Amino acid sequence: MTKKHARLLTHIGFSCVSVMCATFASSLLLASCQQPIDGHEDEPPPISQPSVPSESGEPTMPETPDAPDAPATPETPGTPDTPETPDAPATPDVPAPGEIQTVSEFGTVEELLNYLKNSKENSAANPYLVKLTGLDLSNGATLKSLYEALSRFVDLDLSECVGESIPNITLTKVPNKANIISIKLPESVKTITSAAFSGLENLKSIDMPGVLAVEGKENSSDSSTGAFAKCLALTSVSLPEVKTLGKYSFYGCSALPYILLPKVEMVGASAFKECSNLTPISLPQVTLIGNNAFHTRNEGSFSSITLGSEPPELEGSKVFYTSITIYVPASALDAYKNTEKANWVDTLKAKVTAIQG
Repeated sequence: MTKKHARLLTHIGFSCVSVMCATFASSLLLASCQQPIDGHEDEPPPISQPSVPSESGEPTMPETPDAPDAPATPETPGTPDTPETPDAPATPDVPAPGEIQTVSEFGTVEELLNYLKNSKENSAANPYLVKLTGLDLSNGATLKSLYEALSRFVDLDLSECVGESIPNITLTKVPNKANIISIKLPESVKTITSAAFSGLENLKSIDMPGVLAVEGKENSSDSSTGAFAKCLALTSVSLPEVKTLGKYSFYGCSALPYILLPKVEMVGASAFKECSNLTPISLPQVTLIGNNAFHTRNEGSFSSITLGSEPPELEGSKVFYTSITIYVPASALDAYKNTEKANWVDTLKAKVTAIQG
């Protein structure tokens, strides 16, 4: 090799070294610029998955296996249901005096008993309206249990019950009976026994459409034996079919203003005695009137009585009080004036006058 060739090779070598140095320096400069600002090293790049050839020959990525499902979280057992507490019977509101009420209907005495037991206390001015159906009122035990159930004041509708008579069950045995403010009986009831409603000082109204006889103890001198004796608040009486009123029937009913008795034939002794508020009364069918039947110490508004075409039998000299006027049909005036029946004394005949018009 000539010297000329040696110098050429040396020159080429230096040029290569220079280029390599420059390249290395550029790499260092570029690397320094790519360092993260916070001084942390970059995370290594993800490892690429080798491609899997498909049936068509095109490489595809292998399917990543699904991650196993997480185990199901067991359900927390719930709190067992608490059994429902049965509702307590509704407490009826106490009706205001004069308030229009809904009638509460019962098929048994037990139902009525529970209803009133859970009701608020009331007064005679605001009774509960109750109706019973199907009871046999002639059965003493049934009637007694009914009275015992009356722990509150009631208007008592028994019009859909059965039975032919109302037995006497005294207030001594069943004080709750005094809580009856009004009573309505079925048409099947034909007889009211003596003292059946005696002493009910809160009883204001009776409706007895089928009753034919109100009994009394004819040999007794006890006024409380009258069926309605001493019902001090009684102001309304409906007995459209009654034919017989026994002794003391309405004795001492001092508030009774009027009574309609179109079919009554017999009025017992003292039946209306001391009924000081009684107004003129008509008895067109009466044939017998007992002693003191219409006698009272306080004459009040009871100033007259109207009788039928035949003078009735009088069972005493004090049937009427002194100043009574007796009205009769004009056609019967002579029959009264000339009657020979007992106790139709001249002073009484003088009080007979013909109905005008």
